[in-house]
Amino acid sequence: MLLAYHVLLVGLVALKWGALGALNFGASFWGFFLILLAGYQKLKGVLQNTQADKTLSKFAHFALGVQTSISWLKLGAYALLLVCLFVLMDFKIFMPLPYLLGFWACLIGVLALRALNKLSKR
Repeated sequence: MLLAYHVLLVGLVALKWGALGALNFGASFWGFFLILLAGYQKLKGVLQNTQADKTLSKFAHFALGVQTSISWLKLGAYALLLVCLFVLMDFKIFMPLPYLLGFWACLIGVLALRALNKLSKR
């Protein structure tokens, strides 16, 4: 479903800004999606590990937050996003508006899919 949503939006971006706009949009969309996915996977693992201990101290809550913020997978996703950004800038094909639209489209798409998933489970 997310792939179909992406293809539709890439087509619209390509109509407005051409192939380079679509490339910028796709790089930010999938880069941000990988960051969200890595964060979700880490949070899911951490919550499963701490499920047994219901009485966490304030420091334990802080440590849990730090633990979910920093993971190798998430750092790799950020690195990939930055590499894509620097490559686009190095080849002088960076277009800020389609790039930022890719972030927002990814966030809206993921949130919409989550809402649809919750509605279908009712």
